[in-house]
Order: sequence, then structure tokens, then C-alpha cells
Amino acid sequence: MPMKTSSMKLTKLNNIEPIKEKVYTILLENILEGRMLPGEQLVEQTVAAELGVSKSPVRDALHRLSGDGLVVGAPYRGFCVAPMSAKEFKELMDVRMALEIFCLHEAMDGYTDEDIQEFSAYMDHASESLDHSKDQLAHESHLDFHLLIINKYGNDMIAAIYDNNRKKLKRYLRINIKQIPERIQISHQFHLRMMELIRKKDKNGAVSELRNHLCDVTEAFLKEKQEVKMAL
Repeated sequence: MPMKTSSMKLTKLNNIEPIKEKVYTILLENILEGRMLPGEQLVEQTVAAELGVSKSPVRDALHRLSGDGLVVGAPYRGFCVAPMSAKEFKELMDVRMALEIFCLHEAMDGYTDEDIQEFSAYMDHASESLDHSKDQLAHESHLDFHLLIINKYGNDMIAAIYDNNRKKLKRYLRINIKQIPERIQISHQFHLRMMELIRKKDKNGAVSELRNHLCDVTEAFLKEKQEVKMAL
């Protein structure tokens, strides 16, 4: 079966940032946002030409993305965007739930007023974004809200595991939002309730609401995948 080839038209880079890092960031964003699809072939020479760089930073970026689990390589065939599956999504959500619930439960008693204000700032930004129909910005604020739960615990190893998990998971979440736009509003209500419970320092309530939210995200995605499969 012939490999898919990329139809992306990438913009040439300037020299403001280190080239290697910028190439990696651009390819990462295109994969996470679904502009480069699972199975799409990433030819070093083609990507380098579209970005206006040599093949070396492209090769470096592809190897980093392979380490992230977002691209896969094969001997004599180069790299392609990694496949996606319901099984992987469920496993990623299991890891996410375990880490977030643990970090919230262990750290919340120590949250200061300044910590709570940080959480509140993300929610204010999400609410403002939704008021202006900027759903993607609202989703970014929701993701940052969850990342803050991890960071407030202060364990570098957990943070590193979560970061890798978050990159792979974001592809699935973006697809789900595109297929079911109302998921943003549903998610926002969960976050507002979590915010209120954190503000009240109700740890058990906040942990329960976080678990309910992540279970809801998982079930909604898997249900949508099952319905699509049955319709084919």
C-alpha cells in the first residue's frame, strides 16, 4: 500500500529562534492540530524545502517527534505521522487521570491564595474566550488549568511523564472538539465547578469533580468513535 505524502505548505523560517527548535515546534503544532494526518509521510527533503532550511534540523525534529511518539520511522521508508487508536486514547486518559488526581489530592491542602488565583486566571481567560466564540483558546486554557494541577505538586519526573502524555493526547482531544463542538461548553462547566471547589478548599469535592470530568471526556470520545465505526 503506497505511503501518503504530505500536502502541507509550510512557511519559510527566519533566524529569530534556533532553527532546530523552530522546525520541531512547527511540525509538532501541525501534527497536534491535525493538519498532518496519521499515516502522512514526512520526507526530509520536502519538509526542508518548504521551510527553507537544510535537512539536518528537519532530521533532528523528526527524531525528537519519534521520541514523543508522534511520528514513526521505518528502515528505508523514512518517517510518517503516528497512527491513532481508541486503545491508545484510553491508555493516555488512564495515565492522565492517575497523575492529575494524585497531584490534586496531594497538593491541594497546601494551595495558597496566590495558587488559587492562578487557577482562576485560566478560567477567566477560558470564559472570555468562549464569550467571543474562540473555542480553541478556551480549550488551551482548560489544558493549562490541568497542567497547573501537575505543576503545583512540584515533582519533575511526574511533570515530564505528563508532558509526553499531553502531547500525544492533544491530537485526540482536538479531533473530538472538531467532531463535537459542544464538548467545549460541557468541559467548561466541569472546570467552573472544579474552580469553585478549589476556591472553597473542598479537596474531596474537587478530586471527585476532576475524576467525573476526565471520565466524561473518555466516554464521549469512545462513544463517538464507536458510532462512527458502526456507521461505516
